[in-house]
Amino acid sequence: MSITRIFPSWRASDGARQLRRRQQGLRPGGNVPSASTMWAICALLFAVPTISSAQVTHSFTEPFEVLEIAAAEAGIVAELPIRQGQHVQAGEILAVLDHDVLQASLELAQLRAESHAQIEAAQVDVRLKKSQLDKLSLILAGGHASTNEIERATAEYQAALAALKLAEEEHAIHALEVRQIEAQLERRRIRSPVDGVITHIHKRRGEYLSGNDPQLITLVQLDQLRVKFYVTTEVATNLSPTNPIPVQVGTQVIMGAVDFLSPVTDADSGTVRLEVVLSNRQGTLRSGIPCHLTSNEPLSVQAVRN
Repeated sequence: MSITRIFPSWRASDGARQLRRRQQGLRPGGNVPSASTMWAICALLFAVPTISSAQVTHSFTEPFEVLEIAAAEAGIVAELPIRQGQHVQAGEILAVLDHDVLQASLELAQLRAESHAQIEAAQVDVRLKKSQLDKLSLILAGGHASTNEIERATAEYQAALAALKLAEEEHAIHALEVRQIEAQLERRRIRSPVDGVITHIHKRRGEYLSGNDPQLITLVQLDQLRVKFYVTTEVATNLSPTNPIPVQVGTQVIMGAVDFLSPVTDADSGTVRLEVVLSNRQGTLRSGIPCHLTSNEPLSVQAVRN
């Protein structure tokens, strides 16, 4: 579109221009806008439709995950080596429930599992019964032993073998008991499932955690932040889950990854839920700060593809 189409008066004669000035209350010798001024006006007119068509969706950053850490078993909080605001690593112990009885049971089970006395005694008995059976077999070959004696010696030898097998099985059971009690003790150690920050401690040392109220700690994961946008169906249709999304956070533009793009458009609002994940490994972004997504599909999506 040329400037003469937007401002057709510039093609009129000088007399017509003077007449328009008189009609508008301007002096015949009034200043005429410069060409650069008119081009600036044209640029503004062309920009207005693009700006007005952009859809800015506002939201807030959220923790990637908010975890309510609970105890697997009921008990009294015996150890609580953490505080609010503390950064914890995945696998770090957050709390320990009372475990005195289990600890004593573990020591007893370990003593049984480490003992080989029953197995050694059974092995000695097996060797003795085998020796007696061999001697009777030689005597029987010389005609100096009865068949009943051989049968009795054979039965005793087989019983000794069974006793040895039973002792070995009992030893294996004691080893399993140790593992079982260790697992029960581990269930009373509450560990962090992720790297995160403790925002609230619901129970203190000495307080009782019941099955009806097992919540102990609130933990948030902040090495990534989640942002939920609600965009139009047109914008959602043109987005690709594999492409990064530019998100304006304060004065920064951060490229986020699409974590979830709903396949359903909400019938009431006509919008689609879009969840974007922002990397925050350096911890420079805070959770809860405003951000926005400019949903001008020809601009934002094309910019991402380039």
